[in-house]
Amino acid sequence: MKKLLPIFIALLLCASCYQEEVTVDCLDEMLTDLDMVSYTGQELGCTFFVHQYTFQNKQYYMLDNYCADIAVNPMDCDRNTICDGNNPSLCEDFFSNATYHGIVGVDL
Repeated sequence: MKKLLPIFIALLLCASCYQEEVTVDCLDEMLTDLDMVSYTGQELGCTFFVHQYTFQNKQYYMLDNYCADIAVNPMDCDRNTICDGNNPSLCEDFFSNATYHGIVGVDL
């Protein structure tokens, strides 16, 4: 039993190792810059809206519209994009590993 206690403690400590913590929260700023309001279940129709993701401890936002064919290019809080063709493996890694949080904003 004494041998199991250190293993149990290590497991408890490492449980938080897999939680991705965001270093900067810029949702309100992003919505203001995009001239959007918080999404609360409004019907989207053909309006623009924004998805939120977490990737490598940073928030990313991606503009979308069900009626328009737009290029997907997630941007972080500093407006840096990762799917601009400069680093295709990073873009692939984003879509394979990013945590999706849902639609967070909709066009006014």
